[in-house]
Amino acid sequence: MRGVELRELVFRPSVFKDEGKLDIHYVPPYLPHREEQVKQLLALFSSVLTAPGLRACRALLVGGTGTGKTAVALKVGEVMAEEARRRHVNLRYVYVNSRVLKDGREVLNAVLMAILSSFPRRGLGYVDLLKALWQCLEQGDLQLVLTLDEAHYLLARRAKEVVYDLLRIHEQFRGARRVHVVFISRDEAFLDALDKATQSTLKASVIRFPKYTASQLFDIVRSRAEEAFCEGAVGGEVVEMVADLAAPWGDARYALELLWRAGKYADLERADKVLLEHVRKAKADIHPEVRRESLYALTLHQRLLLLAIARFFKRVERAYAPLEELRGEYEAACEEYGVKAEGGLKEDVEALHSQGLVTLKEGLVGLLDAPAYMVERAVEELLATGRLRWPP
Repeated sequence: MRGVELRELVFRPSVFKDEGKLDIHYVPPYLPHREEQVKQLLALFSSVLTAPGLRACRALLVGGTGTGKTAVALKVGEVMAEEARRRHVNLRYVYVNSRVLKDGREVLNAVLMAILSSFPRRGLGYVDLLKALWQCLEQGDLQLVLTLDEAHYLLARRAKEVVYDLLRIHEQFRGARRVHVVFISRDEAFLDALDKATQSTLKASVIRFPKYTASQLFDIVRSRAEEAFCEGAVGGEVVEMVADLAAPWGDARYALELLWRAGKYADLERADKVLLEHVRKAKADIHPEVRRESLYALTLHQRLLLLAIARFFKRVERAYAPLEELRGEYEAACEEYGVKAEGGLKEDVEALHSQGLVTLKEGLVGLLDAPAYMVERAVEELLATGRLRWPP
């Protein structure tokens, strides 16, 4: 592509005024249809502000992908941080996504680095990191409100100890209650995998997030479109189509990604507004179970294994296959990309399962939630460029 064409592509007028408002990490000023969950979480954590140090607060947010769990946790963090400044309470809110961390040591390290930017990235073991966290909180007279998103990954990676230790850190070091934890998980299987004492601690603090209805998704999409797009660029029919397409899953993330991709198609065609046909094109390019954030979080070998699984089921008309039968396809993918194959694949396939990318049933692996060709294409793009290309 010549330089003049590239400049025209980048700098020509866009239907977007701020596409960052469609990013999954953006927290809008108002969360439609999640007011009740915000109130519940604030009520559970109110004593952090009214009587800091007297009791440890905890909660478990449970619901499917795109049901507002992360947004509610972040919004409550914003509200608590603002109120803490007003009340002169020394509070730090920290958000950590467990999906990208392989063990408890990395979780603790991420928390400490969020509190102390100068904290060394390496060098300390798990026990020393736990001690360092407590000392940091004690010396700074800090109240820590920690959100562990996608906490089920910690269980898949055999990192239960960090869950237990964070909940009981004040007992271990015999001090004020300084650590308050919000766990986020897709379902209550996270709770079932913990010991009885921890289950009883969390059961009274579960906040459930039902799937959004079509009308609720309409409100969310309309609200976010007003923030992200130029005036008049997104009409009511476009909002309605996006909401209807996402309604079977009740998934706001999917709806917002559809809207973003439709906007990109409008820009590509130099349209001054998003058309229904742009939404249809966006729908053809994305399946609700094949998400950018899920694929980006995979390790290289997990990507190669997912590619192998997709290619296998694209070629073979079966619902499930044993992992050993998939090994040959995985080794071929490794050879294709010049990577040495790993011996054990069980942990990687469990990671893929915990992210909803594959299905496990009685020791067999399946690919039920998305077309094999779509998974194959997405992973190939990611392996080739390090990102998902747009347009495809």
